[in-house]
Amino acid sequence: VDSKGMSWMSVMPRAKESFDLSAQQWRDRVHLQYGWDLQGLPEKCDGCGKRFSTDHALVCLKGGLIGWGHNQFRDVMGEFSRAAWNNCAWEPVVREVSQRARD
Repeated sequence: VDSKGMSWMSVMPRAKESFDLSAQQWRDRVHLQYGWDLQGLPEKCDGCGKRFSTDHALVCLKGGLIGWGHNQFRDVMGEFSRAAWNNCAWEPVVREVSQRARD
């Protein structure tokens, strides 16, 4: 294990930087750092029904992790932009009309 990758363990947890991990988040982070299997994962993906794993969660286009990762990145970049330029705003989310609403 790369010692540089463990530097996060020596940082004081601060909510301001979103570094206040819950006990479960901390355990998951250690498991990922050492390449261990995460505990409590479902057997099948709720998006596509395939066998679920940490790797599958990162690439499945039907599960929610892809959109969640995009939204996390969007929010962080939005906060940085707002801090730098003050006049930044998020665009509203546009959703497709469901079949029920069309009828």
